Amino acid sequence: MAKANVPFLEGLPRLQHLSLTSPPWKLPNRPDVGWHALWGWAARHPSLHRLDLPPEFCENAGTIKPEVLNAVAQLLAETRSVCVQCLMDLKSFREMDAHFRSQLLAEWA
Repeated sequence: MAKANVPFLEGLPRLQHLSLTSPPWKLPNRPDVGWHALWGWAARHPSLHRLDLPPEFCENAGTIKPEVLNAVAQLLAETRSVCVQCLMDLKSFREMDAHFRSQLLAEWA
């Protein structure tokens, strides 16, 4: 899904803050294509200042899990203007996610 949304994201030149409500989808036989597309876009997007990762990729103390840490470190090496952080309040996050999903579904109905 992230790969499919990169053209949409590139059409938002002033986007400064992106909160991921779920990890990029993995595709069969190409498990990392969603993340690679997202990281590539984030590194090229000059106005992005904050990227929030979903709770699935965060430890209890609010730190990023090792399986995502290398990609985050590479992104920060390419562009130091991006702050990457974890969304940790799982209940509030799930409520926000459900709200946005219901709005999106209503728009498509």
